[in-house]
Amino acid sequence: MKKWTGWLVVLGVLLLVGCGQNDSGGAKTNNTKSSNASAELKVKKGEYAVLPKVTEEGQNTLVLNVQVKNKGKKKIYMTSENFSLYEKGKDEKIKAEDVYSSDLDLSPFDYGTLSAGKSMSGDIIFNIDPKKEYELSFSTMTSDGDGQDVQVAIDKDKFKKSKDALNDAEKAGQAFIDVLFLGKDNVNYDKFVANQKGQTQEEISKIYKDINEDGLFYSTDLNDEGYKTALDLFIKAQGKRSKITIETEEQVGDNAELAVDIDEGLNNDEISDLFSDYSETYLESTDDYDSEKASQYAFSKFKDILNQVELKSSRSELKLKLVKEDGKWKIDPKEEENEQTIKALLGNFY
Repeated sequence: MKKWTGWLVVLGVLLLVGCGQNDSGGAKTNNTKSSNASAELKVKKGEYAVLPKVTEEGQNTLVLNVQVKNKGKKKIYMTSENFSLYEKGKDEKIKAEDVYSSDLDLSPFDYGTLSAGKSMSGDIIFNIDPKKEYELSFSTMTSDGDGQDVQVAIDKDKFKKSKDALNDAEKAGQAFIDVLFLGKDNVNYDKFVANQKGQTQEEISKIYKDINEDGLFYSTDLNDEGYKTALDLFIKAQGKRSKITIETEEQVGDNAELAVDIDEGLNNDEISDLFSDYSETYLESTDDYDSEKASQYAFSKFKDILNQVELKSSRSELKLKLVKEDGKWKIDPKEEENEQTIKALLGNFY
């Protein structure tokens, strides 16, 4: 009986040891963390993103923020090349994407070493098939060439919220343009746009005046009310006649960039030419040759001009940059590329 009891104890110990080991050199794992004698790998955060020249059709771009801790006694070489994905049940390696941009909300792993007992965090990027399951692998290459792989399963369900939110910046950008430049209602403005509507309208009004007081209306003595009338007429005509599309070009974390295409829109050069024609018509029909009166006459026909003028398309690459603040997307009119796009939406494009 004692002999059988002894064998049961030994068997129990062996089972316990076996449960604490896997093929990665005796690694210990949980849902987001894995370790062996050389290193500990932890997935701190993950989110889906849209990246130019990276995101491919039919695939999702996943950004993982991971932490590596050196648990050994030797330095570990650290680059993004240490990381790879494996589809569960297969040996084919998926390399991390090589992405760098100072404009992106990313912290890539720099080339360097990680000393014993120290930790390092950074972002790694992969294109994945949304229908498949993956494991993240970290190769712990040391200064003398030794190393073991540490692996942790990727739970994509934890990142689903970020995937569902990938269209939010585009919805915000569309609402921003619809409400402020096309005079259209869009329920997504209050839902997704952080800009205070009244304040932003004042900023847009100032930009419109700055564009036109030495251009279209240089010979027309307009007061603030006159510029407000002109902008209101412009927005109504733009909303009725223009064709403007937007598309998410880049979105990572709390930063997004939208491409704005003016396929057909009101253009200040065309408006100015027709405005001048109306002024000439007035001068030809009178004997006083008063250019100010001619300009005032043309301005009285501004609604007709906006509804008659030929529409143009923009050849420039127009962008809107958005930053998430308190769960909504903010578009700063004073940011250089945003200001250029706002001016284009107000007719100042080539």
